[in-house]
Amino acid sequence: MDRSKAYKYFHALLGELGIRDRKADILSGYGVESTAELTDGQLQGLINALEDEKRRRVAEREAREADIVRRRRSRILRLLTDIGVYYVEPGEPKEACWGRVNRFLSSPRIAGKVLYEMTVEELGRVERLLRSMHNKGYVYRREESAAPAREPSRPVVLVVSPTASGPVN
Repeated sequence: MDRSKAYKYFHALLGELGIRDRKADILSGYGVESTAELTDGQLQGLINALEDEKRRRVAEREAREADIVRRRRSRILRLLTDIGVYYVEPGEPKEACWGRVNRFLSSPRIAGKVLYEMTVEELGRVERLLRSMHNKGYVYRREESAAPAREPSRPVVLVVSPTASGPVN
């Protein structure tokens, strides 16, 4: 890498990491006061260390965001259970349960999209909405289970022959 580009990249990394004010401390570890006094190997070593720190911070942030999404989805499913949307009928496949959840959430009045497509902000908004619905006593109208079709009942004709001894019991 060109030395002037390396200086610019080094300073850009310091800015991205928010440690520009600690540049003097970092350079003092190498016994220099300016980046111009660093050797090419030292400058590349510093850049590599700062890139590693940047990757570590990005990975931590992504893990925190994934944890937030997981927790919000869990709270939403708990609320959906409380209001009667998320339930499993005996013998019902899990896909049917998720289909019901996704149909409910896809309604424009609720979220307008399925659970796994929502952002952190949308999950927070849906959680507030469901909590409000739950607090107001909303109960989901359960769908009628698909019972096997029954044949229509046929009329029964009973023929009784009277006897001479009296009424038939």
